[in-house]
Amino acid sequence: MIGTIRAYLQTVQSKTTRRKKIAVDELERSIMDAYGSVDHYLQAGGYQSFYQGVKQLEQEGLIAPLRSAPLNGRTPPLSASYWLMPQGVTARWSEVQMLRVADRLNMEKYRQQPSLQTDEEWGRIERVYRFLLRAYEREWVTREERSLELFGNEKWLAGSEGNAFLSRIGISLEDLKARVYGEPFVFWPRPGVDVAKARDVLIVENLSFFHTVKRVLESGREIGGIEPDLLVYGEGKKIESSFPFLFDLMSGTDLRSVRVNYVGDIDAEGWGIYVRLVRRYPEMNVRLAFPLYSVMCAVSRRFVELPSYRDQSENEEVLQDIIRSFTANGLDSEARLIADLWRQRRRIPQEVLTFETFLQR
Repeated sequence: MIGTIRAYLQTVQSKTTRRKKIAVDELERSIMDAYGSVDHYLQAGGYQSFYQGVKQLEQEGLIAPLRSAPLNGRTPPLSASYWLMPQGVTARWSEVQMLRVADRLNMEKYRQQPSLQTDEEWGRIERVYRFLLRAYEREWVTREERSLELFGNEKWLAGSEGNAFLSRIGISLEDLKARVYGEPFVFWPRPGVDVAKARDVLIVENLSFFHTVKRVLESGREIGGIEPDLLVYGEGKKIESSFPFLFDLMSGTDLRSVRVNYVGDIDAEGWGIYVRLVRRYPEMNVRLAFPLYSVMCAVSRRFVELPSYRDQSENEEVLQDIIRSFTANGLDSEARLIADLWRQRRRIPQEVLTFETFLQR
């Protein structure tokens, strides 16, 4: 069957000078038509032979799977779409040339897809290979600095093209001694506290509440029973990517000994931020600031109506994690209120806690 598939694709190939996207299910229907009937197609091996032919032509570089395409849902699976290479795409790099760098880099993709064998790509490979040979002598730098050094573009390694290149050659940013450093966030240390030695951190989601907490701490009061050494403005979801900046602030500290309390709005988005922080940074002791949530729930009863929300990602699994956490800490009434608000799509913003709230407690 491979001969039939190759002949059909070469016919399509001859009608264009550019690569063409081919849907694999449409290709199979065309091959069935070439056999004259489904029965004749099945007698020639059916899908199993079709699969083997497609994989062989992929190895030869005539076609290449789209990286973004899903699988076709068949067994064994194929990519749902392929690029049909233009005529004249042949291997440009010799096997000796590729073997010369194969001790550090994976060259299999280039053997499978000769269309990737360009002068520009080989230049990148040579620069990376030379770097890896002496990587032990180099210092760690930012991703952007290494990207500029090796590829002449400080943003290249952060983009999809750069990521695809590293994946093709089988290396990571760590191999290039490059790091994505945490984006700085706004923070405030309690007077007299050395940031590097802070042991209690409070992350708040909203800027308004950040200033309220700062004012309360400056007045010598506690925040609902919490007395943080370091106050951090999380800026909503941004804290999920900027959180590693905390590692830089506390360089040299055993981070497992740092207690990180988080308080956000009582709504689906606020709970989601917390759960993702816990899952993304398991090495850190991130926990909910239960005393503050308890005060938020109590104060919210003064309001005639709480604001509603829409277009927030509601994950029932996240809600159940939160409910279990509150009940495990003896906060059953708060857990019931949180569940009720979730069902009603209503929220308690952090702004229910004002400076006056803490003066009165």
